[in-house]
Amino acid sequence: MFSYQADTPGIRVTLSKNDTLVLKALAIFLVVGHNFFHFLPPVAGENEMVFSPEHIRNVLSFVLANPLDMLHPVFSFFGHYGVHIFIFLSAYGLTKKCLSMKDQDWQALYAVSVNKIFKIVKLTLLGLVFLCAYKALVLGDALTGDFFLKYLKFLTFTENLRPGKLYYFVSVWWFLALIVQFYLLFPLIYRLATKASDKLFFAICAGTILISAASYSFLLEHQIYVYATPLGQFSVFALGAYLATGKAVPKVLALALLLLLPFSFAYETLFHVSFVAIVLSAVIAYERFLSQKLSGNALLLWFGQLSMYVYIVHGDLRWMLINRIENIESLFLNYVVFGGFFLEVVFFAYLCSLVAKRVALFR
Repeated sequence: MFSYQADTPGIRVTLSKNDTLVLKALAIFLVVGHNFFHFLPPVAGENEMVFSPEHIRNVLSFVLANPLDMLHPVFSFFGHYGVHIFIFLSAYGLTKKCLSMKDQDWQALYAVSVNKIFKIVKLTLLGLVFLCAYKALVLGDALTGDFFLKYLKFLTFTENLRPGKLYYFVSVWWFLALIVQFYLLFPLIYRLATKASDKLFFAICAGTILISAASYSFLLEHQIYVYATPLGQFSVFALGAYLATGKAVPKVLALALLLLLPFSFAYETLFHVSFVAIVLSAVIAYERFLSQKLSGNALLLWFGQLSMYVYIVHGDLRWMLINRIENIESLFLNYVVFGGFFLEVVFFAYLCSLVAKRVALFR
């Protein structure tokens, strides 16, 4: 069993099971808000896959022009970072699980990864059943062979690596392809986090950031988004594994990332560190200032447990509502519809969770 003597100076993060559930609840709320508001005018834009300095300027100008509508541009620009919190937490939780195992050879580590991949496959199958029912009963759409063929192609979990195919099946499900790829890489990353020296660990993370920055424009020309791939998000996932071991991030590095964070929204050169910077800053801020207040909140804990079902159902539920209000300039209507949409998502996610508990195929 891995043991690490936490005697080096730096910043550590210790998250309980409740903490991870609360963070998942907050993260999925950000993601749902982002995927609703970033299609409604005025469109601020976001630096999720493609950087533009205009996006953060839009956010600031929209907030100053209409403070009562500030949640709209804030969700639009910042909401997608909830996905990166999930990437971090996936590595953190997996590492904690493996640290508690007596056997940590390659076979045991890959067994954990394969088990997680099977759970993702079953989650998508449940999502497919939901989509079929929604399309047939609500939208009145015919279920064609092409629809099911697209699902089978999606199950290769490669759409984030294929040119122009990031949003191939259900647009928001691209994250599932990324996380499956990280599960395949997890045993290697686990060994890196637990066995390698701190210098080597941070050197490799820095190297992946530099390679991502160097390949960003070239891959973009070929319709591949590096920040939807394991290369682009390696540092975020690896950081989750690293901190789960009890190791510390050097204070100088953490402070540097914190200071660079606001500038990373406005300058392309610094954009490439924005993902790991915002995740590290958010997790440290949560543990230092919010953990004691929120880790016992029953509603957040319940919503955190529901988070992956929320993720799997919310993508296609939004389109009918967005299509009806996107040309209506009404601040009040936008938030009322979002509230209804959010409750609808929670309701269907809860139904899916019940099905998953009672039907063996989806457990």
